[in-house]
Amino acid sequence: ALLFLTGILLFIAMYFIPARNVLSYNQLYLYPVSAIAFSFILVSLLNTKNKFLLFIFTNKAIKYLGKISFGLYVFHIPAIYFTNSLYYSGRLKIPEIWFGLLSLLLTIFFSVLSFEFFEKFFLKIKKRYAVIENSGN
Repeated sequence: ALLFLTGILLFIAMYFIPARNVLSYNQLYLYPVSAIAFSFILVSLLNTKNKFLLFIFTNKAIKYLGKISFGLYVFHIPAIYFTNSLYYSGRLKIPEIWFGLLSLLLTIFFSVLSFEFFEKFFLKIKKRYAVIENSGN
């Protein structure tokens, strides 16, 4: 419980750092701090007996997000750039807060397409070309 609380407090503390358009060298500590905070939270969740948290992390939708995580990583920046270009060009007249949701939905959409129609194929053929080492020397 202490690790979880520490991780959450670290994440909350990071929101009080002044936002800047360009990340400067004195803000580079945010990366390791966020990694440490996430590690604290993850370790505490792995050892939990809380039924609600166990339900969340054994949920099929959450597990599927884990399967498409590479696509989430790859497509999140293009989705953010695309939605930002729509916002700043004035082509879409919706509140700014909806662009985060739109970026997330586009990221998930393209990640699912990538996983289902591209990555699954290579994951299947990977097994054919795996090297099997002989352990009986």
